[in-house]
Amino acid sequence: MKIKKYIPITVLTIALTMSISSATAAPKPLKVYILAGQSNMQGKAGVRTIERLNMTEDSKQMYMDMNVKNGLPSAPKDVYGVYFGGDHMSRKKASPLSVMKGPLRPGYEGEMTSKSTFGPEYTFGIYMQKHLNEPILIVKIAWGGRNLIEQFRPPSAGKYLTLTGKVIGEEKVMDGHGNPIGHYYNTVIKRVNEVLADPNTIRPTKRLMATRLRASSGFKGSMIWSVPTHIRIPSRERKAERTTPNTAVCWDYSSRTSGRT
Repeated sequence: MKIKKYIPITVLTIALTMSISSATAAPKPLKVYILAGQSNMQGKAGVRTIERLNMTEDSKQMYMDMNVKNGLPSAPKDVYGVYFGGDHMSRKKASPLSVMKGPLRPGYEGEMTSKSTFGPEYTFGIYMQKHLNEPILIVKIAWGGRNLIEQFRPPSAGKYLTLTGKVIGEEKVMDGHGNPIGHYYNTVIKRVNEVLADPNTIRPTKRLMATRLRASSGFKGSMIWSVPTHIRIPSRERKAERTTPNTAVCWDYSSRTSGRT
C-alpha cells in the first residue's frame, strides 16, 4: 500500500501569503538625523588612531565594525552624510560655505588618508544602521567655539541685552565675530530645510517624502555655558540644556504617496 505524500493546504496558503507579502512590501523609510553642535561635533579624531582599537579586547569589535582595509575605515552599508561648515564671519573675516557629502566615512566622498579626521557621526551611523538595518542620512552642521546665548540663540529666546556692571543695557545685535545674533541657529534651520526639501541630492535614490519627525541629538563644546547672569532662562529649558548634552533630529522619509503622518 502506497502512502501519498502531500503538503497540507493551510501550510501552502501561509507560504504563498508570506511570499507575496515580502515581494510587495514597501521599501524601508530613509531616516534622516541632524547633528548640530560645536567643536566636539566637528570632530578631531584622526584616522591614524583607528589601528589602536585593534590592540585591546574591549575595542576590537568597534575596529571590526569599521571594516578597516589597508588602515582605512569603510563606509557602513546604506549610510550617507552631508557636513555643512563655514558660511559665517570668523574674527571679522568671511568664511565661505563648505560642504562635504557622500557615503559616510572619514572625508566622506573626498580623499581619505591616515591624516583625515572625523567626528561622532561616523560611529553614530555605523551603530544606528546595525540597530535599525534601514537606510540612513546624517546631516551635520557644526562650528567650533560658538555659544548658545548669542550665536545659537533661537528667536524664541527674545532679544539679547548687554550688561554693564549690574545695569542691563541696549539690545546686542551682532556677536564678536561680526555675525547677527542667532546666526548659527538660523543657519542650521536653513541647511536642514534645504536637505529635507530633496534628500536625493545627498543620497541617490528614488524620490522620497517626509513622513514623521522622530527624535533629536548633537555635541556641545567648551563655549556652551557662556551665559551671562542677567539672562533669565525658564527652569524647564535650563534643565533640558543641562541634562541633554546632545542636539540631533531624525525625520523618516519613505516612498509612500500618502500625506505626512
